[in-house]
Amino acid sequence: EEFSTESTLPAWTLDGGTGLSRTYLTSSLTDGFYTLSYTPVEKKIHRLSLDRLVPVTPGTTYAVSAVYLGHNGSAETTPITYRSLMDWYASTGTLLLADSPDGFYSANVAANTINGSTSSETRTAPEGAAFARVVIELDHTYSLCDLYYVDNVALVEAEAEYLLES
Repeated sequence: EEFSTESTLPAWTLDGGTGLSRTYLTSSLTDGFYTLSYTPVEKKIHRLSLDRLVPVTPGTTYAVSAVYLGHNGSAETTPITYRSLMDWYASTGTLLLADSPDGFYSANVAANTINGSTSSETRTAPEGAAFARVVIELDHTYSLCDLYYVDNVALVEAEAEYLLES
């Protein structure tokens, strides 16, 4: 609920688009009636960052997840390409460790429709981390989407999705 757009638009910073707003939209993927939306203005990776830092505990695994939707007003199918990540901050509020995110995920958006998918990533808070910043990235480099929606953003304690061993 803390990131919900149902009653208000939480403070987000958008790099690469305009018109960040709370928009009426219902779908089988969204959690209510309102979602975060914006219009892309540049062919690049757009980064949405939650303005506030969320308290975390070092050594605890967290999942950041969201629903990603794109509106395609063109006459051809186009991809929506997205990922979620988290950056870690010290108790002083300074950046401790920037996420090394997984690759982008994608879904196809047919002509004149809205479509998308959900995605989540898990990370373990590093030693010295007191806060995390939720970050959403949408790659608009090759997409024909003229409007993006992000909903159901969550940062919760979780089990690791996989373990890397050397």
